[in-house]
Parts: sequence; C-alpha cells; structure tokens
Amino acid sequence: KAINNGLIQHCNGAVKQGKEAVVYHADQGAESQGHDVAVKVFKRITEFRGRGAYVDGDPRYFGENFRKKSEREQLELWAEKEYR
Repeated sequence: KAINNGLIQHCNGAVKQGKEAVVYHADQGAESQGHDVAVKVFKRITEFRGRGAYVDGDPRYFGENFRKKSEREQLELWAEKEYR
C-alpha cells in the first residue's frame, strides 16, 4: 500500500528486529518529500514467542493463566496490556 501511494519506492533489508516488530529501511518515493522511510511491521501474536511470560509477569494480570486461554483471548489480553 505504501508503494502504491508513492511513499516508498521499494523496501530494503531489515534494520532492527525485536520481539514485537521488524523495522525495514525503504527508499524514498514520490510522496515522501525526498526522505528515506522507516517501515515498522508488527509481528502476529503467534510469532511473538515470549508473549505468555510477557503478560504473566505483569502484576495487573495476576491469576490470569495466559497459556490456557484461546488464541483470541490471548490476543485480547495482550492488546489490553499494550494499551495500558
């Protein structure tokens, strides 16, 4: 979509990879005002390996057994934690 909108010309390799997202370098496009662009792509929750410990370690979620919840419930709980 960013390519179609002219924000980037093409995406190069990854600059940084973390537990939740990967940041890529992209070459400037016609609409990027002459600057190269950083593109942040968030991983799906199923790719985030430490998500159980990430939520279970938060005292606000004491008593919530993250691993026993369905994928949808895990996603909702994780998103709630990110929002707070």
